[in-house]
Amino acid sequence: MSFKIKAFGTKSAFEPSVPFTDTEIGPTGSTGSTGSTGSTGSTGVMGATGYTGPTGYTGSTGTTGSTGSTGVMGATGYTGPTGYTGPTGYTGPTGYTGYTGPTGYTGPTGYTGPTGYTGPTGYTGYTGPTGYTGPTGYTGPTGYTGPTGYTGPTGYTGPTGYTGYTGYTGPTGYTGPTGYTGYTGYTGPTGYTGPTGMQGMTGATGASELLTMNFNLFPEQSTSSDVIFATGIFTPESVMETGNYTGAPFGVQNNHLYLKVNSLTTPGDVVVIGTAIDETTSIPVTGISETILVTGPTGTYFQTYTKWLGVDDVFVDGPTGTSVGLDYDLGQLGYTDIGNIDFTIKGYRVEMQQSSMNNNISLRFEIIKVKDLGSNKFSFFHLENIVVNSDSKISDPNGLQDDLRTGGDDRTFSSTGLYEFWPGDKTMVLKQGDFDSYFLGENTINASTLEEGMIIKFSADNKIGAPGVTYIRLQLRYTLV
Repeated sequence: MSFKIKAFGTKSAFEPSVPFTDTEIGPTGSTGSTGSTGSTGSTGVMGATGYTGPTGYTGSTGTTGSTGSTGVMGATGYTGPTGYTGPTGYTGPTGYTGYTGPTGYTGPTGYTGPTGYTGPTGYTGYTGPTGYTGPTGYTGPTGYTGPTGYTGPTGYTGPTGYTGYTGYTGPTGYTGPTGYTGYTGYTGPTGYTGPTGMQGMTGATGASELLTMNFNLFPEQSTSSDVIFATGIFTPESVMETGNYTGAPFGVQNNHLYLKVNSLTTPGDVVVIGTAIDETTSIPVTGISETILVTGPTGTYFQTYTKWLGVDDVFVDGPTGTSVGLDYDLGQLGYTDIGNIDFTIKGYRVEMQQSSMNNNISLRFEIIKVKDLGSNKFSFFHLENIVVNSDSKISDPNGLQDDLRTGGDDRTFSSTGLYEFWPGDKTMVLKQGDFDSYFLGENTINASTLEEGMIIKFSADNKIGAPGVTYIRLQLRYTLV
């Protein structure tokens, strides 16, 4: 659909004689003439100058004499009328705006080159070269802009009205004499500052902020495991070994290596060589070596302070190992130390739901402190070790089995013959909050100055995985030291 513009009206005396059409606006008319400048009015007469009052006499030293009155000011002559400004010229019609040319087209986008292939996976696979990027398509030319329409002439300015005369200002009254200023009083002496009071005693330090660690486990997603670690790890690599370990090399997965003494004839060095992780940069470093002086007695645990990605050799009695008659176990050891920061475990709450498919299970819950004994030796110190027993036939075992606390602190309980203690699809809750008063400092993990940490694990006498426990939620409460 299209439209036409048609103008209607009457010509003015200042409008050019151009006919209107149905499709365009006529040209702008010529500029109107400027009116003549009005004559300047005559200058008014100046009024007489007022008389000057007499000068005050100079008095004696002290108060200042009064100032004589100011003479009256003569009247200001009136300003003649301003000539009028000629009339404003008529503004001609505005010319039409030229059309904007079409926008140039955008050139096609260049194609993207093929992506380079990824190299084969190896010990550390290399990444294949990245494909080159194709050339970028050129941008098409920009369309031209149409001509701008011309501006019509400016019309003349109409006459400005004249300004009336200003009235005269009356005489100003005289100013009275200024009174004398009195004398300033003297400043009194500054009082002395009293002695500073004694400082009060320092208040007691408030309690440390209570923090939480939260663990969510889903054992039912496993089909075979009877042990699940919530944090940390203690896994054997080999047992009852003698002499240099022949199973090397083997992976340790960024953990410590532990060695347990089963028997020993002569104490001596055990040397471990492999690839370790730098504690600051986490960059793997090859060819690292750590020597441990292994002594008795039987049952003593040793750990490397190095965390290994993999171990290449474990030398016990040659070429650099010097221990004699050592029978040992070997494995991976890992524990939480929250970035080598000391912390104190205050208590916990754990929720465990048993599967509907198997309501006959014994589930053990353990919190274990890895305690540094110096010279690479360590021991396991239990902060929790309790078993929840369930039997669908209400027979033994059915209840709680406390394998840590004894006497008046023993939490063992049996519901045998009364009711099923932990039926299928039910959630068992365990909680404890007296670690400070019960353990008297042993619940503090000294991770900043010693090689200590924490292991938390759940295990079953039959199977913790399917069809065993559906989920476990653990909240551990602690404070930083």
